[in-house]
Amino acid sequence: TLDVRQPVVAGFDRTNPVPASPESLQTGQALYVENCLPCHGEGGKGDGPAGLALNPRPADLTTHLAPGQHSDSQLFDWINEGIPGSAMPPFADYLSEEQIWNVVNYVRTFAGD
Repeated sequence: TLDVRQPVVAGFDRTNPVPASPESLQTGQALYVENCLPCHGEGGKGDGPAGLALNPRPADLTTHLAPGQHSDSQLFDWINEGIPGSAMPPFADYLSEEQIWNVVNYVRTFAGD
């Protein structure tokens, strides 16, 4: 099982190839609203309307976005592959890699909340 509480392990990261431009953030926000907000909530705190009924509850993304906590590559992998033992599905069949990187860029904006 994937332990999302573990910090980044050096050497396993890919660099995010999509700059966090205004266009990327806008695209990422639209994708987040459509695919993530129902469970993770508007600010990524795991308090979305669909997420309230899940056990375990969806992750509070803001805790995973603190500086040095998790890399863009880890966030990409969790969105792409899902989280075993949770309701987090893999989005590899629904979103392109570029779309996932846009979502990663957008959720990074939650770190300041």
